[in-house]
This record gives sequence, C-alpha cells and structure tokens, in this order.
Amino acid sequence: MMAKAADTAPAPPDPRRACTLDQVLGHQAVRRYLRQAWRQRRLPQAILLSGPEGIGKSTLAWALAREIAADGRDPATDPKSLKVVRGVHPDMFEISGKSTVSRSIVVDEIRRLEDRAMTAPLEAPRKVFVIDPADRMNTAAANALLKILEEPHGRLAFVLVTSVPHRLLDTIRSRCAELRLEPVAIDELAAWLRAHRPLDEPRARLLAALAEGRPGRALQWADSRCLDARRQTIDALLLFHTHGFAAVFHVADRLAGAGDSLAEGIAVAVTLLRDALVLAMRGDGALNSDLVDNLRRLSEAFPPPGLLAAAARLEAAAAEAPYFYTPQAKAHFMECLVTDVGKLLLTAPG
Repeated sequence: MMAKAADTAPAPPDPRRACTLDQVLGHQAVRRYLRQAWRQRRLPQAILLSGPEGIGKSTLAWALAREIAADGRDPATDPKSLKVVRGVHPDMFEISGKSTVSRSIVVDEIRRLEDRAMTAPLEAPRKVFVIDPADRMNTAAANALLKILEEPHGRLAFVLVTSVPHRLLDTIRSRCAELRLEPVAIDELAAWLRAHRPLDEPRARLLAALAEGRPGRALQWADSRCLDARRQTIDALLLFHTHGFAAVFHVADRLAGAGDSLAEGIAVAVTLLRDALVLAMRGDGALNSDLVDNLRRLSEAFPPPGLLAAAARLEAAAAEAPYFYTPQAKAHFMECLVTDVGKLLLTAPG
C-alpha cells in the first residue's frame, strides 16, 4: 500500500512556476510591459523571450501565465494561478520535447497544440502555450507552428523561450514580439543568492559575478561542484602547453568531469580563459579573484589571441552541449571541441 501511494503521489511543483511577475528577479522593464499589456488587453498573440541561458526566461514565461490565469486578481494567492504552479490548469500548456528521445520538439507536438487551440479556454481568458526551448523545434514542427501563428487567435497566447533566437525561422521571429532579458545587477543577484542559499557574502558575490548576472546559472553553480573544479580545469588547459596536441583526450576527460553537466563545465572554462586574457592585457580585474595566481600561469602559457579565440569557441559550444545525450555523443563532442580549443591556443600568433 505504501509503494502504491508513493507511485500515485503528485509531482512536486515546478520551481520555474513559483514566481509571480512581482517576484521575478530583475527585468523590471519587461515585467512592467507584460503586466500593462495584459491588463490593457494589448498583449501580443506571440511573444519571444530571448537571452542567455539561466537569465530567467522560463520563470518569466510562467509568471506571465499566472498573471493571465489570475486575470486581475492577486496571482500570488489566486486559486487559478496556483493551479499553474501545480501544473493542473486546463488552459496552460508546455511544449518542450522532453517526451522524445532526441529532446527535439516534433511536429506531432505542434499538431496537438493546434488541436487544443481549436477549443475555447475553460477557465482563463486565454489559453497559454509555453514553447521552451523553442529552438528545439525541428523543421516540420517549426513550419507547423508558423501556420498557426499566421492566423490571428484572440483567445490564445504563445510564449516562445530561447537562448539562441537565430536558430528560429526568421518568419517565426517576425511574428513575435521579442523581449530580450538582460543580466541582473551583481549586488542584487548576490543578495538574492544569500536569501536562497547558505552563502557568505564573498562567495555570493563570486557566484553572481561568474554567472554574469544570470540567476538560474548562479543558483545552479551554488549547488554544483563546478567552482571547486576550477583549479582542475586550469591544470587541464595547461596540459596543452606541456604536451601539445597529445593532451587532447586527457583534457577532454577532465573538462567533461568539471561540472554536473557538459554545459556547466564548459561555461566555467570560458570564465577562466576570459580572466586569463584580462590578466594578460590589464594585469588585474579577474572575476575568479580567488584564483589569480593560477590564472597568471594560464595567461603566461598562451598568447592573448589564442585565449580570446578559445573562449569564444567554448562559449558557442556551451549552447550546443545540451543537444548531446548519449555517452558516446558527449565523448565525441568533447573530443572535437577540445581539439579545436587546443589548435586555437597553440597556433595563435604570440
């Protein structure tokens, strides 16, 4: 009986849906626009929320959904808004691709969206479809969505979420009101981190700075081992200086294990290479201020053009990393990436 009860227990609330527009950290101008547009019934049919990974796009999308569900009442306490938090509101839908092996959003999901869009909302003034991440739509799914967006629907709202808007069809982007989210101020983010995690002020400020004002990334890194692996990452990159291309597989293995995910470890490596470049050019100003001596070794081992190019290559790869799922695909991805990084570090003009 106990096992059966556990199997049927409701899923815990999705933390992305926990905030109202008033509770979202930062993005004051965007939050003000969304609230005013909704209350004046001038909210666009399709909105594109773009910005770096971890900036708060998903949180903002669901905060808007709660605002629509509450329809003028306080979304923090309104029963219909709280249904959105629990994932049981009949007019709020998420299209994410999580049900497919490839994690792609396929055309069948968009067709189900279209079927749901044909009927009137049951409780809210509009049905809301959050497509997150929208860049995971394959070509057939994107074309199917485009046909839906081409027709005006007064009782529907589409919220597309992406960190890489250039991956969307231009025709889809042109039919959306794009709102780009900018980084949260470091002081504001550090204070927020201390309210949510048992961190001292220096650690909170370090996380806020390294996350570049992205609340989701800062919170993720606060719970991760990636900061503790930064010295390991520096030592791994220095293997190129010691052993040249022969170090490729060793460096790939170390970087792959430097975070709780590939993207996390790669993103941390980007901050380290940027800091090494800053030290090489200016002598101070590193974000990883607790690792200056280690970073100086990195800045002295490779020329500034190599550090710059390697950081740019890794930054692009951090956005690609979530698309690789199997161990074999991840290993191949890392080996190709690290080969590129090694070439950039070793062959750049001094």
